[in-house]
Amino acid sequence: MIYLIERFDDNEKPLLLARAFKAFVENKIDFEELNRICHGIDTMLMINKEYLKIFASKNEVTIKEIPPYVMQNLASAGFIDMITGWDDLLSQINKLGEKFIQYIIKK
Repeated sequence: MIYLIERFDDNEKPLLLARAFKAFVENKIDFEELNRICHGIDTMLMINKEYLKIFASKNEVTIKEIPPYVMQNLASAGFIDMITGWDDLLSQINKLGEKFIQYIIKK
């Protein structure tokens, strides 16, 4: 964890890491999810965090609603899945993203 904190490029990321560890201690997430969320916190640009809330309120989101570079960053962080549609790129939040919103971001 100290290694991650040292790598972080934003002042908010240590708080998110602390919340992730708290969720793990409280058995809300398991060890694998903790590791994946820690990777996501490290990978995600904090400016994109608010876009996750859009995913929480909708089943699918298109590139007309969220820029593709934001979707790519959130997918690289492991919080959304990108799927192709007939004429559009669709994304949807995955289980890890749901837990990230519920226990780490907190409304």
